[in-house]
Amino acid sequence: LKEEKILPCKQKVQIEYSTLKTFANLGTLKQLCDFYNIYISSGSNDENTQIIRGVNQQNEAIDKYYELWEYLKNDSKVEFIRVNKEKDDVADIDIEKALLGTMLTKQQNCPLLADDRVLQALVLNEFSDESFPAFGTDALIVGLLQSKKLSSKDSLDSLLKLMGWRYRFIVMPPELLKE
Repeated sequence: LKEEKILPCKQKVQIEYSTLKTFANLGTLKQLCDFYNIYISSGSNDENTQIIRGVNQQNEAIDKYYELWEYLKNDSKVEFIRVNKEKDDVADIDIEKALLGTMLTKQQNCPLLADDRVLQALVLNEFSDESFPAFGTDALIVGLLQSKKLSSKDSLDSLLKLMGWRYRFIVMPPELLKE
């Protein structure tokens, strides 16, 4: 077996990002930095910055998720309801999860607020005689505007944000087009 040669201590060494991650995961990054003078490419630094930014965005999303559910759990106007399934209801668990909103709408005999146009269509077909069996965030924003619970500026900003998130089929109210 041929003996591996390594550079002597305190030599200058260019190390790629993936190798740095390996040493960090092994818990030996400090020893590596003590042994060599490390050079890191700007590309590796950019990659690390992007990863950190991505992790920070994920952490923000997780924080918002917990904040949302804490708010809902502590609001006395929010009621968590179990869907009562009948034997002939959907057997496939993934399809069942997707249809929970429609099942609950039917069970509670109340409108569905959902941005999924397919779910809206299912409920609209089932409850065609109702005035508002299903609607989306865009319709709620317009309703809040019309009832003066949301200003024109806030309504416009919200609808434009939805459009920026690629919400389809939003019809902008004429009064907001003037803004």
